[in-house]
Amino acid sequence: MLDIRQLGKEYRGATGVVRALRDVTLSVRRGEFVSIVGPSGCGKSTLFSIVAGLATPSEGDALFDGRSIVGRPGTVAYMPQKDLLMPWLRTIDNAALPLELAGMSRAEARTQAGSLFRRFGLAGFERHWPSELSGGMRQRASLLRTFLRRSDAVLLDEPFGALDALTRSSMHEWLQDVWSDDHPAVLFVTHDVDEALFLSDRVLTMSPRPGRILADTPVPFGRPRTIDLYGDPAFARLKQTLLGELRASSTGGPT
Repeated sequence: MLDIRQLGKEYRGATGVVRALRDVTLSVRRGEFVSIVGPSGCGKSTLFSIVAGLATPSEGDALFDGRSIVGRPGTVAYMPQKDLLMPWLRTIDNAALPLELAGMSRAEARTQAGSLFRRFGLAGFERHWPSELSGGMRQRASLLRTFLRRSDAVLLDEPFGALDALTRSSMHEWLQDVWSDDHPAVLFVTHDVDEALFLSDRVLTMSPRPGRILADTPVPFGRPRTIDLYGDPAFARLKQTLLGELRASSTGGPT
Protein backbone atom coordinates (compact mmCIF):
# COMPACT_ATOMS: atom_id res chain seq x y z
CA MET A 1 0.00 0.00 0.00
CA LEU A 2 2.79 2.46 0.92
CA ASP A 3 5.92 1.94 -1.19
CA ILE A 4 9.08 4.03 -0.96
CA ARG A 5 11.51 3.27 -3.74
CA GLN A 6 15.20 4.26 -3.85
CA LEU A 7 14.48 7.62 -2.26
CA GLY A 8 17.28 10.14 -1.97
CA LYS A 9 17.38 13.72 -0.76
CA GLU A 10 20.06 16.41 -1.02
CA TYR A 11 19.84 20.04 0.01
CA ARG A 12 22.22 22.95 0.23
CA GLY A 13 23.35 23.79 3.76
CA ALA A 14 25.59 26.49 5.19
CA THR A 15 28.72 24.44 4.42
CA GLY A 16 27.66 22.97 1.10
CA VAL A 17 25.49 20.12 -0.16
CA VAL A 18 24.05 17.86 2.54
CA ARG A 19 22.90 14.36 1.58
CA ALA A 20 20.07 13.54 3.99
CA LEU A 21 18.78 10.27 2.48
CA ARG A 22 20.26 7.66 0.17
CA ASP A 23 18.50 4.78 -1.59
CA VAL A 24 15.72 4.41 1.00
CA THR A 25 13.43 1.55 0.01
CA LEU A 26 10.65 0.21 2.23
CA SER A 27 6.99 -0.78 2.18
CA VAL A 28 4.11 -0.82 4.65
CA ARG A 29 1.18 -3.11 3.93
CA ARG A 30 -2.44 -2.36 4.72
CA GLY A 31 -3.09 -2.93 8.42
CA GLU A 32 0.62 -3.08 9.29
CA PHE A 33 2.37 -1.04 12.01
CA VAL A 34 6.01 -0.35 11.10
CA SER A 35 8.45 1.71 13.17
CA ILE A 36 11.69 3.40 12.14
CA VAL A 37 14.52 3.82 14.65
CA GLY A 38 17.85 5.48 14.03
CA PRO A 39 20.33 8.02 15.38
CA SER A 40 19.48 11.70 15.55
CA GLY A 41 19.92 13.47 12.23
CA CYS A 42 19.60 10.32 10.13
CA GLY A 43 16.83 11.78 7.97
CA LYS A 44 13.72 10.22 9.51
CA SER A 45 11.77 13.48 9.58
CA THR A 46 13.00 14.37 6.07
CA LEU A 47 11.64 11.02 4.89
CA PHE A 48 8.28 11.78 6.49
CA SER A 49 8.13 15.23 4.91
CA ILE A 50 8.55 13.63 1.48
CA VAL A 51 5.96 10.90 2.08
CA ALA A 52 3.54 13.52 3.44
CA GLY A 53 3.93 15.48 0.20
CA LEU A 54 5.58 18.47 1.89
CA ALA A 55 9.03 18.03 0.31
CA THR A 56 10.32 16.59 -2.94
CA PRO A 57 13.08 13.97 -3.19
CA SER A 58 16.22 14.42 -5.24
CA GLU A 59 15.70 10.90 -6.57
CA GLY A 60 13.33 7.98 -6.20
CA ASP A 61 9.60 7.95 -5.53
CA ALA A 62 6.95 7.42 -2.84
CA LEU A 63 3.75 5.64 -3.84
CA PHE A 64 0.40 5.03 -2.18
CA ASP A 65 -1.70 2.27 -3.72
CA GLY A 66 0.58 2.33 -6.75
CA ARG A 67 0.35 6.08 -7.43
CA SER A 68 3.05 8.64 -6.71
CA ILE A 69 2.30 10.92 -3.76
CA VAL A 70 5.35 13.16 -4.19
CA GLY A 71 4.17 16.76 -4.00
CA ARG A 72 0.62 15.71 -3.08
CA PRO A 73 0.04 16.79 0.54
CA GLY A 74 -3.03 15.37 2.25
CA THR A 75 -2.89 11.96 0.57
CA VAL A 76 -1.79 10.31 3.81
CA ALA A 77 -2.54 11.43 7.37
CA TYR A 78 0.49 12.99 9.07
CA MET A 79 1.15 13.93 12.69
CA PRO A 80 4.49 15.77 13.18
CA GLN A 81 6.51 15.77 16.40
CA LYS A 82 4.65 18.71 17.94
CA ASP A 83 0.89 18.46 18.41
CA LEU A 84 0.28 21.78 16.54
CA LEU A 85 -3.09 22.33 18.20
CA MET A 86 -4.45 25.79 17.38
CA PRO A 87 -4.39 27.72 20.70
CA TRP A 88 -7.39 29.87 19.65
CA LEU A 89 -9.61 26.82 19.02
CA ARG A 90 -11.25 24.71 21.68
CA THR A 91 -10.39 21.01 21.74
CA ILE A 92 -13.53 19.96 19.86
CA ASP A 93 -12.82 22.45 17.08
CA ASN A 94 -9.17 21.39 16.85
CA ALA A 95 -10.26 17.78 16.44
CA ALA A 96 -12.94 18.63 13.88
CA LEU A 97 -10.64 20.81 11.75
CA PRO A 98 -9.69 18.20 9.09
CA LEU A 99 -13.36 17.37 8.53
CA GLU A 100 -14.20 21.04 8.03
CA LEU A 101 -11.28 21.48 5.65
CA ALA A 102 -12.64 18.52 3.68
CA GLY A 103 -15.92 20.43 3.20
CA MET A 104 -18.05 19.13 6.07
CA SER A 105 -20.22 21.65 7.92
CA ARG A 106 -18.93 22.78 11.31
CA ALA A 107 -21.90 21.29 13.13
CA GLU A 108 -21.54 17.91 11.46
CA ALA A 109 -17.74 17.92 11.93
CA ARG A 110 -18.15 18.66 15.65
CA THR A 111 -20.71 15.88 16.01
CA GLN A 112 -18.49 13.33 14.28
CA ALA A 113 -15.38 14.36 16.22
CA GLY A 114 -17.29 14.53 19.50
CA SER A 115 -18.50 10.95 19.10
CA LEU A 116 -14.86 9.81 19.44
CA PHE A 117 -13.87 11.88 22.46
CA ARG A 118 -14.59 9.10 24.94
CA ARG A 119 -12.71 6.59 22.78
CA PHE A 120 -9.68 8.91 22.78
CA GLY A 121 -9.83 9.58 26.53
CA LEU A 122 -11.02 13.16 26.12
CA ALA A 123 -14.65 13.00 27.27
CA GLY A 124 -15.54 16.13 29.25
CA PHE A 125 -12.77 18.21 27.69
CA GLU A 126 -14.51 19.18 24.46
CA ARG A 127 -14.74 22.87 25.44
CA HIS A 128 -11.28 23.16 26.98
CA TRP A 129 -8.53 25.24 25.39
CA PRO A 130 -5.31 23.42 24.44
CA SER A 131 -3.46 25.29 27.19
CA GLU A 132 -5.76 23.63 29.73
CA LEU A 133 -4.85 20.08 28.63
CA SER A 134 -2.03 17.90 29.96
CA GLY A 135 0.71 16.79 27.58
CA GLY A 136 -0.85 13.35 27.17
CA MET A 137 -4.27 14.83 26.47
CA ARG A 138 -2.84 17.20 23.86
CA GLN A 139 -1.28 14.21 22.12
CA ARG A 140 -4.60 12.36 22.23
CA ALA A 141 -6.37 15.36 20.73
CA SER A 142 -3.76 15.62 17.97
CA LEU A 143 -4.00 11.89 17.26
CA LEU A 144 -7.79 12.14 17.13
CA ARG A 145 -7.44 14.92 14.55
CA THR A 146 -4.99 12.77 12.58
CA PHE A 147 -7.19 9.66 12.63
CA LEU A 148 -10.22 11.72 11.58
CA ARG A 149 -8.45 12.24 8.26
CA ARG A 150 -9.79 8.72 7.53
CA SER A 151 -6.69 7.78 5.56
CA ASP A 152 -5.60 4.19 5.02
CA ALA A 153 -2.03 5.29 5.80
CA VAL A 154 -0.87 7.30 8.82
CA LEU A 155 2.55 8.85 9.53
CA LEU A 156 3.39 9.44 13.21
CA ASP A 157 6.65 11.31 13.87
CA GLU A 158 7.68 10.76 17.51
CA PRO A 159 4.21 11.58 18.86
CA PHE A 160 5.14 10.70 22.45
CA GLY A 161 8.68 12.08 22.51
CA ALA A 162 7.92 14.93 24.92
CA LEU A 163 5.99 12.82 27.45
CA ASP A 164 7.28 11.36 30.72
CA ALA A 165 7.97 7.61 30.88
CA LEU A 166 4.81 6.71 32.81
CA THR A 167 2.53 8.65 30.47
CA ARG A 168 4.29 7.19 27.43
CA SER A 169 3.71 3.66 28.69
CA SER A 170 -0.02 4.22 29.10
CA MET A 171 -0.19 5.89 25.68
CA HIS A 172 1.39 2.82 24.07
CA GLU A 173 -1.43 0.55 25.22
CA TRP A 174 -3.99 3.18 24.31
CA LEU A 175 -2.61 3.74 20.78
CA GLN A 176 -2.51 -0.01 20.15
CA ASP A 177 -6.17 -0.19 21.16
CA VAL A 178 -7.20 2.75 18.94
CA TRP A 179 -5.22 1.45 15.96
CA SER A 180 -6.84 -1.97 16.25
CA ASP A 181 -10.26 -0.46 15.38
CA ASP A 182 -9.48 0.46 11.75
CA HIS A 183 -5.98 -0.98 11.22
CA PRO A 184 -4.58 1.72 8.94
CA ALA A 185 -1.04 1.26 7.65
CA VAL A 186 1.15 3.13 10.16
CA LEU A 187 4.71 4.34 9.70
CA PHE A 188 5.99 5.45 13.11
CA VAL A 189 9.24 7.26 13.93
CA THR A 190 10.76 6.93 17.40
CA HIS A 191 14.09 7.04 19.22
CA ASP A 192 12.73 4.60 21.83
CA VAL A 193 13.47 0.94 21.03
CA ASP A 194 11.03 -0.27 23.72
CA GLU A 195 8.29 1.82 22.14
CA ALA A 196 9.06 0.52 18.66
CA LEU A 197 9.00 -3.13 19.76
CA PHE A 198 5.82 -2.77 21.81
CA LEU A 199 3.81 -1.15 19.03
CA SER A 200 5.16 -2.62 15.82
CA ASP A 201 4.87 -5.58 13.48
CA ARG A 202 8.29 -4.69 12.05
CA VAL A 203 11.09 -2.33 13.08
CA LEU A 204 13.34 -0.70 10.46
CA THR A 205 16.81 0.47 11.51
CA MET A 206 18.27 3.51 9.74
CA SER A 207 21.91 4.45 9.34
CA PRO A 208 23.42 7.84 10.26
CA ARG A 209 23.16 10.50 7.55
CA PRO A 210 22.76 9.90 4.70
CA GLY A 211 19.95 7.76 6.04
CA ARG A 212 19.26 4.36 4.52
CA ILE A 213 17.54 1.22 5.77
CA LEU A 214 20.04 -1.16 7.36
CA ALA A 215 17.75 -3.82 8.82
CA ASP A 216 14.13 -4.93 8.78
CA THR A 217 13.32 -6.79 12.01
CA PRO A 218 10.01 -8.69 12.44
CA VAL A 219 8.39 -8.41 15.89
CA PRO A 220 6.94 -11.84 16.76
CA PHE A 221 4.75 -10.98 19.75
CA GLY A 222 0.99 -11.46 19.51
CA ARG A 223 -1.65 -8.82 20.07
CA PRO A 224 -3.10 -7.25 22.10
CA ARG A 225 0.08 -6.46 24.04
CA THR A 226 0.25 -5.31 27.66
CA ILE A 227 3.04 -3.66 29.65
CA ASP A 228 3.93 -7.13 31.00
CA LEU A 229 5.65 -7.66 27.63
CA TYR A 230 8.51 -5.43 28.77
CA GLY A 231 9.52 -8.14 31.25
CA ASP A 232 9.51 -10.96 28.70
CA PRO A 233 13.04 -12.39 28.12
CA ALA A 234 12.31 -12.64 24.37
CA PHE A 235 11.49 -8.91 24.36
CA ALA A 236 14.79 -8.17 26.10
CA ARG A 237 16.75 -10.27 23.59
CA LEU A 238 15.13 -8.55 20.62
CA LYS A 239 15.80 -5.17 22.20
CA GLN A 240 19.49 -6.03 22.55
CA THR A 241 19.59 -7.06 18.90
CA LEU A 242 18.17 -3.70 17.80
CA LEU A 243 20.46 -1.75 20.12
CA GLY A 244 23.40 -3.69 18.69
CA GLU A 245 22.35 -2.73 15.16
CA LEU A 246 22.10 0.92 16.18
CA ARG A 247 25.50 0.87 17.87
CA ALA A 248 27.11 -0.81 14.88
CA SER A 249 25.57 1.68 12.47
CA SER A 250 26.81 4.65 14.47
CA THR A 251 30.39 3.31 14.54
CA GLY A 252 30.42 2.07 10.97
CA GLY A 253 30.80 -1.56 12.06
CA PRO A 254 28.87 -4.61 10.82
CA THR A 255 25.11 -4.66 11.28
